[in-house]
Amino acid sequence: MKLSRLAWSILTLRGRLDWRRTPKKRLSHGGTVIALVGGDGAGKSTCVQELARWLGGELDVMTAHLGRPPRSLFTLAVGALLKVRQRIFGEPGGADGTQFPGYVQCLRDVCTARDRYLLYLKARRFALTGGLALCERYPVPLTPEFAGPRLDPFAEPLRRTRLGRWLLAAEASYYRRILSPDLLVVLQIDPEIAVRRKTDEPAEYVRRRGHIVWAADWSATGAHVVDAAGPIDEVLARLKTVIWREL
Repeated sequence: MKLSRLAWSILTLRGRLDWRRTPKKRLSHGGTVIALVGGDGAGKSTCVQELARWLGGELDVMTAHLGRPPRSLFTLAVGALLKVRQRIFGEPGGADGTQFPGYVQCLRDVCTARDRYLLYLKARRFALTGGLALCERYPVPLTPEFAGPRLDPFAEPLRRTRLGRWLLAAEASYYRRILSPDLLVVLQIDPEIAVRRKTDEPAEYVRRRGHIVWAADWSATGAHVVDAAGPIDEVLARLKTVIWREL
């Protein structure tokens, strides 16, 4: 008996691949790509996890963090090359990051754009078959600093060479193909409250990123702006109301 249970555990990865489970429901009219955006300390990760648990009780749900997408083998190889370069020549671009960082770093940014696009494609295809894709750090035009193009500040030196022009075009192409989500939800929080919450990051860094979301005009985007300053239970209740109404 113990041997059979052990074999079952191995074959199903401790139940995660149990084909006997009742399949989750999918929406017949097509699923939805839901994007939660907000500054650091707004509670995006917690909300995505809780919403996935809530919706996943009956519906087929996947989560995707487009700020940190799975890295391809090519991305890993370029990252290793970048580390070797940094050990030999030091950190590229200077301490403030305003100087041209070098072509290896630019290629690394293009790789990140490609990885984000591939994860977006996975989420979009999942939604097209009736699933719900909950996405964090989704690239949106009003907050490119969080998950958007990185090469624009260095466009002038890049345009001087064929390689540079290719890097610019490649990165722009990947982000251009990431279409707007079906439902965009902005977790709005006062930057000073975010600083008090996000204690594992430098205060000025959290404050600056919080101001990007706080000062943006979301009125023309169709986004649902949710006050994220209160207790997490209240924030989740507002999010559930918005999402369920849209579904």
